[in-house]
Amino acid sequence: QVPEIGVGKTPADEKGAALTREAIRRAAAITRELGAILVVLLFPARDQAYWHILTQLFPDRAQGDPDWRTKLVAQFSREEGVRVLDLAPVFRQRAMAGEQLYFRLDRHWNPRGNHLAA
Repeated sequence: QVPEIGVGKTPADEKGAALTREAIRRAAAITRELGAILVVLLFPARDQAYWHILTQLFPDRAQGDPDWRTKLVAQFSREEGVRVLDLAPVFRQRAMAGEQLYFRLDRHWNPRGNHLAA
């Protein structure tokens, strides 16, 4: 279930969600006018992929949903008839298997993460 905007979220989250919804709406309209197909690619932040480790280190975070933002974007996209490809499940699966998919010192994909996304 997708959380409602404003439930435990900050005003910045609400503003960001509204801007994201509008951007998706505009992009969907433009691609329809062009006869193209828009696909929203959702790629996981490092925290999402390695949630299993974070919740062991910080048990108080275990109640949270690491995917709430991407679920909202997916919901907005589908409401506009836009296709969605969410990479979080495959990244999480590989992360749980012990694969290092991100650089250790920053939040970007390493070559293995880029290969997986491709």
